[in-house]
Amino acid sequence: MKKNTLEKFVSTLVISIGIFLAVIIYPVLFVSQNPFFYKYHLSNNSEIPKNEIIVYQEISKKITNFLITGQNLPVGLMTQRAVIHMIDVRDIYQRAIFLPLIFIVLGTLLLSIGNKSISLKLLTIPPTLVFVLYLLLAISGERLFRFLFLNFHFLFYTNDLWMLDSSDLLIKLYPEIFFNRLFIVSGTITMIVCVLIVLIIILYKKHGHSFSTR
Repeated sequence: MKKNTLEKFVSTLVISIGIFLAVIIYPVLFVSQNPFFYKYHLSNNSEIPKNEIIVYQEISKKITNFLITGQNLPVGLMTQRAVIHMIDVRDIYQRAIFLPLIFIVLGTLLLSIGNKSISLKLLTIPPTLVFVLYLLLAISGERLFRFLFLNFHFLFYTNDLWMLDSSDLLIKLYPEIFFNRLFIVSGTITMIVCVLIVLIIILYKKHGHSFSTR
């Protein structure tokens, strides 16, 4: 009995980790690929001349496509440091796409092998935790965001190539305010998704349903 409970807990925990990562990562990836977000950002970017917004939109489109396809990076417009940095960004970006799926699929397979049902109570923890973390970050303001922004680069990059000159094309396209806006938009989506996930689970429990891989 204890073994079955442990197996159920481990399987649900693995899926929960996948959900935790998914509700953080996928809204960021979605917004970062959204042309309307880029249009808004470029229109409110003081570094971009108004009569050149369309040109910079096309450049941004090529760069964002590069993150997925790994092709057509406008290297002729970029410094060597920026090009190498974008290759690092692409690698992280592509890993981020699959990481949550790996945990969710692995947890589902463990449930299937053990013929276990999932723990709904444990599944509510990841979205609740993410919601609270984002809420605290929003309340804390720009100082905490800057701290996390800088430490993200120190943690995930093995070099200092992300420290580009202020005149570099990448800095003009993606100043720190870009990532601030990206966090605000994707964070709002994340918090809404978290609330929906918890509500769906509560409704399931209320009506006596349970998830099962049988």
